[in-house]
Amino acid sequence: MRLHGDGPAKGRQYLPQILVALAILAIANLVSADPYVYSSPPPPTYEYKSPPPPSPSPLPPYVYKSPPPPSPSPPPPYVYKSPPPPSPSPLPPYVYTSPPLHRHLHHHHMCINHHLLLRLHHHHPMCISHHHLHHHLHLHHITISLLLHRHLHLPTILLQISTTTFIITTTSILL
Repeated sequence: MRLHGDGPAKGRQYLPQILVALAILAIANLVSADPYVYSSPPPPTYEYKSPPPPSPSPLPPYVYKSPPPPSPSPPPPYVYKSPPPPSPSPLPPYVYTSPPLHRHLHHHHMCINHHLLLRLHHHHPMCISHHHLHHHLHLHHITISLLLHRHLHLPTILLQISTTTFIITTTSILL
């Protein structure tokens, strides 16, 4: 190693530092010559013990549960059933009579027999015969007839429209 400088005096200036470095190297060399051997303590003797088997847990007490009641079935759908038609009443026996004599009544009312009271407000023809008592009321093309059968004692209303005739007994109609 070469030192630059003015001479040997300058080299002495670094001498203490060089000596310290050499001393450190010497000590390190001595220490490394006698190496330390680590010996761990012997392991303790270990005896393996398995855990005990789990003890069976007691079963929960049995509780009986009955099945749920059946849900109510919905009612069947409503089906409308109309009442049976009324049985037709038998027609009175037909008795032919010759055309009766006509008498004309004017206004107000008339009382015929003790079964029928008919109030007339206009001029209407009236026919009287032995078997039937007829009162005709003409309105446009409709003919309404009131019949009183002397032997049946049952007032009957005949409603005639064109050629069709409906028979309604007065037992079912309030006059």
